[in-house]
Amino acid sequence: MNRKKISPEESENSFKKILCAGMGPLWDKPLVRKTVLWVFFSSLAMILLGDNYIYLKQIRNDVSLQVGDIAEDDIYSTRAFRYVDQDGTDRLTALRMATVNGIFVRQEGITREVLDDIQSFGEQFDSLTAEGAGTVSFMALGFPLSADQISFLQKDGLYRDIFRVTDEVCSNLLNRGYFNLLGYGDDPSFPSGVVDVVGTEGDGIRTTLPAESLITAENLPDTLEGILRERGLENGELTITTAMVNFFLKENCYFNEKMTSQKREQVLAGIEPVYVDVQEGEKIVGLGEVVTSTVMQKLQAYRDQTGRFKIEPMIRSLTYLSGIFLLAVLLICHLAIEIVSTKNLLIILWSFPFFVFTLILFERIILIEAVRFQALLIPTGLFTLLISQLVISRRGGMVYAFLLSLLAFFISGRDAYVLIYSLITGITGTLVLTGGEKRIDILKSGIWLGTVNLAVILYFDIMGRVSLSHTALDGVLGFFGGITYALLVLSLLPLFEHFANSCTAYRLAELANLNEPILKRLFIQAPGTYVHSINVAYMAEPACEAIGCNSLLARVGAYYHDIGKMDQPEYFIENQKDGGNKHDELKANLSAAVIKAHVKLGVEKAREMNLPEEVIGIIGQHHGTSVIRYFFDKAEKEVKEKGKSSLNKDDFCHYGPRPQSKEAAVVMLADTIEAASRTLKKPSRAKLEKFVWDLIMNRLQTGELNDSGLTLNELEKIKESFIHVLIGHFHSRIEYPDQNQEETR
Repeated sequence: MNRKKISPEESENSFKKILCAGMGPLWDKPLVRKTVLWVFFSSLAMILLGDNYIYLKQIRNDVSLQVGDIAEDDIYSTRAFRYVDQDGTDRLTALRMATVNGIFVRQEGITREVLDDIQSFGEQFDSLTAEGAGTVSFMALGFPLSADQISFLQKDGLYRDIFRVTDEVCSNLLNRGYFNLLGYGDDPSFPSGVVDVVGTEGDGIRTTLPAESLITAENLPDTLEGILRERGLENGELTITTAMVNFFLKENCYFNEKMTSQKREQVLAGIEPVYVDVQEGEKIVGLGEVVTSTVMQKLQAYRDQTGRFKIEPMIRSLTYLSGIFLLAVLLICHLAIEIVSTKNLLIILWSFPFFVFTLILFERIILIEAVRFQALLIPTGLFTLLISQLVISRRGGMVYAFLLSLLAFFISGRDAYVLIYSLITGITGTLVLTGGEKRIDILKSGIWLGTVNLAVILYFDIMGRVSLSHTALDGVLGFFGGITYALLVLSLLPLFEHFANSCTAYRLAELANLNEPILKRLFIQAPGTYVHSINVAYMAEPACEAIGCNSLLARVGAYYHDIGKMDQPEYFIENQKDGGNKHDELKANLSAAVIKAHVKLGVEKAREMNLPEEVIGIIGQHHGTSVIRYFFDKAEKEVKEKGKSSLNKDDFCHYGPRPQSKEAAVVMLADTIEAASRTLKKPSRAKLEKFVWDLIMNRLQTGELNDSGLTLNELEKIKESFIHVLIGHFHSRIEYPDQNQEETR
């Protein structure tokens, strides 16, 4: 039988398919693949360090002293050896590297481009002024000026002076250098106070400047104001010229990491390590002497000469960690654990080396020999409490706890007590906090976790016939350990929510507060939109509950989905008063552009507020790529009346994307149905069912729900939920007789 040979490329592709089955399209991203490798090897390195530490700790040898210890005997070197004085080398390296300044490159092309732009705009302004054009024509050029400011410029040819001053000031600033510090300010290894600047014209001229003299975006306003006031500009002229300079000016000096790195590498390559020679028979430390850091370096170097390094721990650690990695992939594949975003996956991955680091830290610093105490110090409960709130579902949290327990089992010396205790506390940490919406629930979960810790400890200590005093101490540590974990989560969670922008239930509950400033502004500036958003939330939340997805996220997304309307509320029908419609004065394509813009504006406002990405996704996806039908039909009518045949449908479609989650899709449907239901007059249940289902099917048939993951069964549940809410909205009321008629009687 002929067997097909499998090439290395095919093997690699097969491995990728296995990973993709667990991680989905996230594995296609280079950042994810690199992170997996970094996490794997960093965890391996820390485990190897821990293994060697435990191995060396178990072997009693003649060189077991630490800094600050008193030598109990004379220790002599049995062989001649040389070692690197790392402290001396580090001091020499730091001294030499401090002479390397950050190198910035002046982009002369940017200077010419800015000055050419000023000249070009000045010529256009001059031309439009000569033609007697209105302010609309000037503003169409993109000037950052108001109509009043443009009119002010046209008086007595003032604009010529303003453009001349703008040209001179920009030329002056660019010649001095307008610096972009990206990549430079983040590196603390650069010497403070000076930078080198080189040109791009190949002249080889290098200028060294003091850091405080650099013009950057931070100090530009003050620098610019000083320059303009020196020229005698005041009031309106000062304001206009400042706006013009800010409009045209571009940074032309950029930090060149490559040139700086090359310079640093040249300096680094010239640094010779500081060596110390130890002769055979030389005394390393004498009886009764204190072990200093210098002596400790000799002792460590001497220890390295004794051949204590073993290859077995490396092979064992590599095999075990590889097995955990493959097991994680298989569990994700088999249990179909959903990882919703790259950010979530990265947080999960990087938590593993941090967990390993914590365990290694306990092994090195906290010297408690009893196995039961080691188990109490393993923070599986802390990590599961924290990570499950940030990124993982209940099922995913249990798998995560299992994997952490395997790591703890291996690192702590492969003790079954550690494995069982870590697994129970980890799963408990996942289960007790699921579904909480208030931060006080975290503290309650800590009490539950402490209670479970206490029960497990009592069981093992009683079965192991541990003394009553030790059992009591273990129980106290276990119970208060759970509470301590909860307090740590309470402290750390807001930091993670801010820096990782995580969408936790607690943050969503805070955003759901209708007293949030942005929602108050929406109520004041666009009351109709505010009421509409509240109604959409009332529809979306129970619908999400019916299909088992995040109802709180849907409610918050509904509250904020139309915040982009508050800047131009009068262009949306729910905010129009007295029968006036702004769109009667606009062409259909312009009206469509205004309508579409509220989605982008809403996303921008949401990013300014640092809302979670999941909420921003709902804002950006709540219209998908649907057609703005009213204005599209109006445009078609206009085209036919003018005898034209070309009409770009994309101009009347929302920017999208389509809903990428079930919550976003539910909010889209609720938004559509709530708005459309305002046209109904005393509908029956049968009429409501047809009305709602037709609108849902329209979204389905146009492909707007293709990426949301909703099934037909879920759409049916959503329909029933919507109808239930709408029936309550359209309920009949008793008609009371007119009060005047009553008085007549």
